[in-house]
Amino acid sequence: MGAVVGRKCLLNSDHYAEFGSVTGKNNGVEAYLNCDVCFNGFSRSNYLPTEKTGLNKEIYSGSKWQCVEYARRWLYFNNNCIFGSVGVATSIFELDFVEDLKSNTNRKFISYKNGCSTPPQFGDLIIFPRDGGAWFGHVAVITNVNLENNYYEIAEQNYDNRWEDPNSYSRRLLLIKQNDNYILTEFKWRKGLLNIDNHQLNELSKREISKVIGFKRILL
Repeated sequence: MGAVVGRKCLLNSDHYAEFGSVTGKNNGVEAYLNCDVCFNGFSRSNYLPTEKTGLNKEIYSGSKWQCVEYARRWLYFNNNCIFGSVGVATSIFELDFVEDLKSNTNRKFISYKNGCSTPPQFGDLIIFPRDGGAWFGHVAVITNVNLENNYYEIAEQNYDNRWEDPNSYSRRLLLIKQNDNYILTEFKWRKGLLNIDNHQLNELSKREISKVIGFKRILL
């Protein structure tokens, strides 16, 4: 989260923004600034209005502007699907179904543990564990996977509010392929990062595998 000055958050060295300001956008879905210290009494609940859903009802997307709200809103506008209520972001990993609001049917919501033999893909939800810096865990949308260059990109809300590319992704992170398994890390990607020997790669993989619980995929 950005530093706080009065009721505004410092996004970078010279940019202050209000609660609810756009921090980035992926596939037409905007992410908004969530700064609890700046929060000044607006309703916590966010509903997608009927004119945006194309349905005869509003859709509850979550609490402003939490990570879960962005993930739920992104899935609706890209897949017409909504997952159910969760107490914390990590609970998403335990869900078995999402609701397709266009067809009024349920779709399977598959869990893949970090380090499995299935690579992540566009539209999957990545689930981060609960730790000292994220008491409720964290969820983000995987927006790009580059297996050749060993990285993946995500879009999210309520992380640090500064997107690396405001028109595409918030973070580009290291993806390790080892023994035909894929390890998603929270390590910021840079070119040549994996130019290391096998021992160093093993140590890096062991350290990073616990940084991500895994990812979720809707069976379309």
